[in-house]
Amino acid sequence: HDVLSSRQITTSSSFPSTERTRTTTTSIEPLSSFSSSSKNNNNSKITDLRSDTLTSPTPSMLQTALRAPTGDDVLSEDPTVLSLEAYAASLFDKPSALFVPAGTMGNLCAILSHCHYNKSSEMIMGKHSHINLYEGGGYANLAGVSGKLVEEDEDGKMDVEDLRDAFRRDDDDHYAKTVLVALENTHNMLGGVAVEKGYVDGIGRLAKDEWGGEVKIHIDGARIFNAAISLGVSVGELCEGADSVTFCLSKGLGAPM
Repeated sequence: HDVLSSRQITTSSSFPSTERTRTTTTSIEPLSSFSSSSKNNNNSKITDLRSDTLTSPTPSMLQTALRAPTGDDVLSEDPTVLSLEAYAASLFDKPSALFVPAGTMGNLCAILSHCHYNKSSEMIMGKHSHINLYEGGGYANLAGVSGKLVEEDEDGKMDVEDLRDAFRRDDDDHYAKTVLVALENTHNMLGGVAVEKGYVDGIGRLAKDEWGGEVKIHIDGARIFNAAISLGVSVGELCEGADSVTFCLSKGLGAPM
């Protein structure tokens, strides 16, 4: 379960794991500890590295969940959810946040919030992005948004000139209008590479200065905290140039739901 912070919408997410890992087929026991590790009959420790989602709640986490105050979230009266959303918004320096059950849902909420153009909307995204490859094509079949794919380099970045070439204005009825650019940080299918703040800020300036602020920037940040730690910046600073961001609490943060 995860959270998304945004200038227009804020929501949360928990992405299906698609990490590229090499695995050896061995007999691995079901894992129950928080560290995703266990011991076999020979008392040797086994650590399962297939995914950073292979964690289970610790006893203290379960006790905290049982004691947490609850309420009607539809009526915005669940104090635990409200507290989480407020904390997420503060952490990312965004106006608000929304908690949702899945990362795919969080990304879709952001896409829907940005792509409400009265004609056809188009989103520019990486060819190897999670939104393009592993979210069921929801941006097309649920949001009705056209996708423009751009090749990323080995650092998880789309070249600025390629973005300029992909951008389309509302000056020809044959075209969908570019209204959103989706970035991914860290970039899953390119080895979990962290994309630095300067690149994110640069794409934000491109959208604002050259495209008149009509194009929004969304970050699929399932593992944005990993990127922030790797780059030595806060998540608020790292996402400053974006209008919205999703992040997952189930990805290496020790909060499986």
